[in-house]
Amino acid sequence: MVHFSEIIHNYLLKKLGILVLRSIFQKHLSGVYFHLIHIMVCCNETDDPALQTKGKSKNQRAPPVKKDQSVTITMADSNDEEDKVKIGVIGPFLSGKSTLLRQAGILYGSRFFDEDRSALKPCIRTLILRDMKTLIEEVEQSGKPIDPVLSTSISLLKEITPNEDELVSDVVSSIIDIWNDETVKSIYEEKKIKNYLEHSSYFFDRVEKIAEQDYVPTDEDMLMYPGSTHSNCRDHDFNFNTKLVQITEVQGNTSGRRMWDRVLRGANYIMFVVSLSDFDYHLFEDDTIEVSQLSMTLFSQICEADQYRDIPVFLVLNKSDLFEKKIKEKTDLFNNAYPGFEGDVNNVNDAIEHVKQAYLSKVDARSNTGFVEAISVNSLNKESVANLMQKIAQKVVA
Repeated sequence: MVHFSEIIHNYLLKKLGILVLRSIFQKHLSGVYFHLIHIMVCCNETDDPALQTKGKSKNQRAPPVKKDQSVTITMADSNDEEDKVKIGVIGPFLSGKSTLLRQAGILYGSRFFDEDRSALKPCIRTLILRDMKTLIEEVEQSGKPIDPVLSTSISLLKEITPNEDELVSDVVSSIIDIWNDETVKSIYEEKKIKNYLEHSSYFFDRVEKIAEQDYVPTDEDMLMYPGSTHSNCRDHDFNFNTKLVQITEVQGNTSGRRMWDRVLRGANYIMFVVSLSDFDYHLFEDDTIEVSQLSMTLFSQICEADQYRDIPVFLVLNKSDLFEKKIKEKTDLFNNAYPGFEGDVNNVNDAIEHVKQAYLSKVDARSNTGFVEAISVNSLNKESVANLMQKIAQKVVA
């Protein structure tokens, strides 16, 4: 039989709450039983998010935003607003600036993306012809014997002028025949120290597809193309959270470098992009000059110039993927370019750190606001570029 007091207790527990129970039943319930009810209700109050906020002061501050909190990055419509953060992107020729920003365009939806895709079609076709002609020159200069059957194909390629209209069926067949020769491929690997041949093998392998009439460059084609499709400067507008950011890419060839000063004088930040994998490259214009040494010289000149001393610099160490492959094969050349490395070439992070310190050692006179931060990146990898953009964005919005 249910005791009458239990019925009253249950009713009051539901309808009147713990405060009424406390006043009515405290005298009748055992101390232990009452204490358990009190704990149970208090715990329920604590676990309820709605109840947790009750009673807090309206003036209580929200927790501060963490410095490493993710920044929302989107492409912005181009506009002439003066209230924008400006980042100048510079670096030596073929350091991967365009690839880096194309990857950002893929990630965040660049309005230039379709324009680049269309513009790259003739550029890629011309590149294949130009690089194959260059490779033929290297083969002939090597003095190594090659299959006599290739003589007709070689003669055909030597006679044509590189432009997209020349990539016709018989030329495509000749390129395939030459590229499939093992001696030619071995010479290519040896002569790839001329950095304009860095990604040629990728396009040689795809020449049939690229020669098709309805060919449209893929995302990977766009990223592998070693150069820019635009004039010396191009603006890319982003939103970092609600902050409008304009990233201006400037080419690194001789004519492009003449525009560096004009772009950087109005910049709030500088991205100086270098290639980690250039330690065995020499300048196309002068093969007595090592590209890595030119890169460090240009970096030092920018960082120590009086007009840039107060501008923060992001040193972007690009092409970490190629670097990891090459350092194991060409350790001596790496040590020549960056003396003093005592680490393990199998530990790519140690090697990258050594390169970073080599660059930073070239920087002396900088103001307190003109920090230099080095970040390594693989511009062919979306996650790596997204990480780079986050690190830069967090500094900008801080």
